[in-house]
Amino acid sequence: RFRELSKEYAQLLPLVTSFQQQQQLQKDIEAATLLAQDTDEDMRAMAEEELKRGQVELEKVEQELQTLPTW
Repeated sequence: RFRELSKEYAQLLPLVTSFQQQQQLQKDIEAATLLAQDTDEDMRAMAEEELKRGQVELEKVEQELQTLPTW
């Protein structure tokens, strides 16, 4: 029984990890969106860079999630 559960855990781990990354990236994008509205020009520029990076990473993770097997 332990082997079965270990195998199942190993199969689910990539899915769980990618899902957690997706959740964190969505939070980061939300925070960057708020910062992009700041009155400080430097903060806005930094937030916009972070927003672009986050969106690119989120797209990668979402593509990865679509290719992972689901049981």
